[in-house]
Amino acid sequence: MRLKCVAIAIGIIVAAFVLFFDISTVQSNAMNPTLWRGDVVLSWNPKLFSVQLAPGDIALFRPKAARNDKTSHSTDLEPNFLRCISSYGEEISYNQDVLQINGVSLARTELTNRAIVRPVDVPDRWRETLPNGAHYDIILPQQRLTGNVSGRVAVESGMYFLAGDNRMAALDSRQTGVYSQNDIRGRALFVLYASENNGLIGPLFRALD
Repeated sequence: MRLKCVAIAIGIIVAAFVLFFDISTVQSNAMNPTLWRGDVVLSWNPKLFSVQLAPGDIALFRPKAARNDKTSHSTDLEPNFLRCISSYGEEISYNQDVLQINGVSLARTELTNRAIVRPVDVPDRWRETLPNGAHYDIILPQQRLTGNVSGRVAVESGMYFLAGDNRMAALDSRQTGVYSQNDIRGRALFVLYASENNGLIGPLFRALD
C-alpha cells in the first residue's frame, strides 16, 4: 500500500512537471553573457494556458526567419531564448544595438574597464536598464556596429519585442519583427547546467533574473 502511494505521488509530480515546465538546451550565442550555447535551462511552460511575459523576462520562443530570408522557415528552427524588451503597446525604435522605447534610449552603464588592454575581438560589457527597472548585462563590439539594421515598430497589445543580450549575434525582433503570444513557449527560470559560466554549485543551478 505504501509503495502504491509513493508510485502515485511520483506519477503526479512527473505529470505536473510535464504540464508546467520545459527543459531546453540553448542553441545559439544570442543571449551571451546571460546564457551560453549548450546551457541547459528550466522554463515555466504551462501547456494549458499561455505565458505572459514582462519586460526583462527571458522568453523561450519558437524562432522566426529574418524578414528578408526567403530560404528559412520558422518550422525549421529550434526553440531558443531572447529577452522581452516590450509588451505594452509601446513604439520601439532600433538602430543596430541602440534600442529606444517611445523615443527614449534604454539606459546603459558601462562595465568594461577601459584601463585593461584587450584583444579587439573581446566585446565590451554594459548594464542595460528597462523603464520598469529590470536590468541585465549585454555585450557589444569594441567598434560600433554598422549596417542597415534600423527601423521602428509599434508593439501592439499581446505582442512582444524580443532582443538578444548579445547584440552582435542575435537574430531577434530587429530582423524578424515582433513575436505573438503563440510564438512564446515559456519563461526561463533557472540554468540547470552552465556550459561556459559557473552556477551556484560549480556549473550547476543558477537562477535567472
